[in-house]
Amino acid sequence: MKTYNKTTLIGFLGGDPKVHETEKSKLAAFSLATTERNAEGEDVAEWHDIVTFGKSAEYVGEYFKKGAFALVEGRIRSRKWTDNEGNNRLTKTIVANRVLHMERKAAESKAEAEATDGENLEDVPF
Repeated sequence: MKTYNKTTLIGFLGGDPKVHETEKSKLAAFSLATTERNAEGEDVAEWHDIVTFGKSAEYVGEYFKKGAFALVEGRIRSRKWTDNEGNNRLTKTIVANRVLHMERKAAESKAEAEATDGENLEDVPF
């Protein structure tokens, strides 16, 4: 049976991307914040570590800054490591193959529409 490892995130950059040259290409690393509403109705932030390479890294380094609204598509990669105190750790990173700069106005308009729409999609029976 085949498996599939793909994720799509839409959120805000938590800081300016860090761009590095590797032997083969450029690498850009940044954090992305997404939010979801918990059972109490509070927005809870989830932070994601993102890394991208090549032309995508160049694009991110040139056009993205802290607070930018972005769509990220890629795969989840896990890495096991040991910290300085000997504790085993697991880090999950999104290896992005596509990063798009989104417009804030579209996000704000969607949020306003959701806020003014009297229908709660969680109550829809499908």
